[in-house]
Amino acid sequence: MKKLYSLLLLATALTANAQQIPNGDFEGKWESFKPYTGGKYNYTSEGKTPEKWIIANVTGVGGTGATVVGEEEVDGHNGSSAVRVYNAPNSIAKSQTVPGYITLGTPWNTAKGSQAKDKDGGTFGGLKFAYKPDALRFWYKRSYTGTNTKSSVIAYLWNGTVTQKNVPVETTWSSFGNPKKVDMVDRDIWVLRKNTVSYQGDAVTSNPTKLLASIEEDLTESKDEWTEHTCKFIYNNANKGEIPEKINIIFSSSDYFNSTVTSGVSLSIDDVSLVYYKHLSKLTINRKTPSSFVSNDATEDNTNKVTIDASNTEYTEGCVVAEAAGVGASTTTSYNPLTAVYTIVVTAGDGAQKVYEINFKQVYNAAKYTNSLLVHFGGYFPISQNDIYLLSHKEKEQYGFILEKFEFMGGNMGMIYVKDLKKTINADGSVTYSNSKPEMVYIEGLQSEVPVIVNATVSNDNQMTATITIPLGDTEDETVVVTYGPQLTINPSTSLEVSNATGLTNVVMNRTFAAGWNTYCMPFDYNLSDLSAEAKAQEFVSSNGYSLTFNAVNDGVLKANVPYLVYFSNEVSGPFYYGGKVEVTNPTPVEHNGFTFVGNYEASKSMQGLYGVASEGDVQKIMLGTANSTLPATCAYFTTKNLNANGLRICFDGGEVTGINQVNGAQAQSAGAVYNLQGIKVSNRGTNNLPAGLYIMQGKKVIVK
Repeated sequence: MKKLYSLLLLATALTANAQQIPNGDFEGKWESFKPYTGGKYNYTSEGKTPEKWIIANVTGVGGTGATVVGEEEVDGHNGSSAVRVYNAPNSIAKSQTVPGYITLGTPWNTAKGSQAKDKDGGTFGGLKFAYKPDALRFWYKRSYTGTNTKSSVIAYLWNGTVTQKNVPVETTWSSFGNPKKVDMVDRDIWVLRKNTVSYQGDAVTSNPTKLLASIEEDLTESKDEWTEHTCKFIYNNANKGEIPEKINIIFSSSDYFNSTVTSGVSLSIDDVSLVYYKHLSKLTINRKTPSSFVSNDATEDNTNKVTIDASNTEYTEGCVVAEAAGVGASTTTSYNPLTAVYTIVVTAGDGAQKVYEINFKQVYNAAKYTNSLLVHFGGYFPISQNDIYLLSHKEKEQYGFILEKFEFMGGNMGMIYVKDLKKTINADGSVTYSNSKPEMVYIEGLQSEVPVIVNATVSNDNQMTATITIPLGDTEDETVVVTYGPQLTINPSTSLEVSNATGLTNVVMNRTFAAGWNTYCMPFDYNLSDLSAEAKAQEFVSSNGYSLTFNAVNDGVLKANVPYLVYFSNEVSGPFYYGGKVEVTNPTPVEHNGFTFVGNYEASKSMQGLYGVASEGDVQKIMLGTANSTLPATCAYFTTKNLNANGLRICFDGGEVTGINQVNGAQAQSAGAVYNLQGIKVSNRGTNNLPAGLYIMQGKKVIVK
């Protein structure tokens, strides 16, 4: 059972949505912020930055030389807000141009004196991220007033952590100053494996990060209107199986990794998003690409369904080869021989889906059957009505079996399609279709292949019964058993008659069992635990004329047509379910020493002259029925010719009452109800004041002298 729950959890997990970029449209709050200086100038705020992003404004020396290189642009592409970054001269040292950029990480800078000796800067860190996007899409505008140097788009995914020690992160007045130094985590040049010869800070001797994918693209054209642009991530094949842990994105108005910065270049950005491809990059049928198939076409992701004609080709397993374009995308495939449609569902990394349907040649005749379906897996699940199709190939001896819309454990499992069945004509003219060994079948609801065994029989009157077995483990508790056949509903208020053995039947048993002992009889073998995990059952084994002895049913199976006493600690109500063989409703009498215990399938059976089971305190006795008493169907009763039977005690677990007992004195005072040999109660207070004679008391024969 554990394996099935694991499969269901996996199927659920696969439906999770991927992460998108926070505040990619820049419509979130714009906030004042303090440029990073390692805590040196935490009191200085410079400009504003959009929520979740940071613009690389600089604070100078305690605010002197502070320069803003980014701002909100109110005329956004698709809203009221966008971001504009620009290269700008330092507010004090005009000969020094500060590069404008915005990042998901933390921007920083350092320099010494007015000539910006030992200048350095960039980004460290990023956001937690665990998905594999295929591209970065955004809208931009770009302008320049002087020399047109290129602008940069940088993005990267990685896992692991690299730390560089003693990185200076502030600007000093003097070229001989000693700027504050920090240990910097996940600096861009180390994650991206850039040339680090001219950069500040200690050398990094160990770099355990793994770069999974990156974008480094230049923007050079002037764009006065918002223009859409898409950059593809380039994935590192050496780290193909790795999962990202972090992401960073940088939009820079300057050439980001070039220390020479040209003033007057402006870059506006809006509607930034990650793209997850949901189309196929490759599709072949029998090694040929269909003429109508379009691969790697961005417009293909604007449609959610593609139909391809292959109606002159018979589908064979393995004839279709498909590859998803998305790095983090997955594909599921299925073939429906009823429609001859092969379906490919591409699920992108963000959960979006695209469906490809290939129409093949129809080669099967299909016979449809409708019946009830019952699932047993650690217990029975409610009955449903389902269609099953039996397939026969039009040109060769090949048979298949389809159970459509299989529902189980509250979910739609999809279709069970078993392709290779053997046909056997039975002596009675019925036909059986079965597989000799389990066939691995993909079940969509589990998103996994499982072994399936089918045994289906079509009767002479063209009715189908079937058993579908799905062994998920080595034990019975790990096996799903599906029975398919006619439904029999059993109600105690309705007489039950099965005149002929019906074979495989799905049973709904509507009955309420009272707390305590109940009589029971059904026309099929039934596991006691399917009534209740705590139920106990006893069978009639002997009688000595003074009491009736019952023994526990040790194997836990209540046999067909055999009467039992079943105990419940609390009231238990149906419906109860059973799938299997139902016998002819001929109750099997159990007789011992003149007493017969027998089941009843008649509604409201008169109990006049018959004995039922009644409780007196903790004691179970048989009591003679009256003209007005009745017994529901699926219960049981006693018959006997013994005129002294009324009130006889029932003993459990092999216990027995023997002989005639004499009571007197204090015993008689406390004995309770007393009956004469005709079963008539003659006292509620023991044998005191009764005339001499033979009586029945507490299931025992006693003599009063």
